[in-house]
Amino acid sequence: GGVPFAWEDVTLRATGASALRVRLTRTGEDTLALALADQTGAPIASIGALRPRAQQNAPAHGRDSLFRPQWTELVDLPAAGETPVLAGADPFGLADLLKTAGRQAEVHADPSAVPGSETRPVLCSLHGGDGSPESVHALAHQVLGQLQSWNGAGRLVFAARSGDLGAAAALGLVRAAESENPGRFGMLHLTGQVDAESLVRALASHEPELSIEDGSVFAPRLARAEGADPVDM
Repeated sequence: GGVPFAWEDVTLRATGASALRVRLTRTGEDTLALALADQTGAPIASIGALRPRAQQNAPAHGRDSLFRPQWTELVDLPAAGETPVLAGADPFGLADLLKTAGRQAEVHADPSAVPGSETRPVLCSLHGGDGSPESVHALAHQVLGQLQSWNGAGRLVFAARSGDLGAAAALGLVRAAESENPGRFGMLHLTGQVDAESLVRALASHEPELSIEDGSVFAPRLARAEGADPVDM
């Protein structure tokens, strides 16, 4: 094993190929010859001799430079704040959920109907329908318009059921918009039973993306990933 180090007799025969076929031939104890061709077999380039060199100070197993996203439970959430404003359809029954907890939510037909001076979080529920391309495109188009036209003083937060692939494209737009406008938008993934207290406390945290699962609130955080075993070439 090693990394490419010395290249000899390198010849470029053509350009513009969008894909390559590579043939490696061992020509010595520590040398390889490479022949590169396009998808039709026409030669693109050749390398007469490639000599690898052993990696110096190769990192040992257990290196800690690789990370992956992981849902992490938040245990220090703020106290429940203001009751959110609901905008649009309510497929998850959030208005009734809040009402049973003694909170009367103000409801508007669309985020555009919410007064621009409203500072409370505005919650808009998303349902991907039957998951057909037409319904996915329609929902994404709807959300894009809501993102572009939002000028309220508070945050516009979109809620969807976890695993709703029909709403995933729309949430991708929300995620992109939030990264460009920190603090303006947010996302809630709803899993299992959702209670009013967890919902309101999650909104009060001002986290850009959260998941509520059976009364617990989770946020995406980076966690160390275990590295795979190295592959000898």
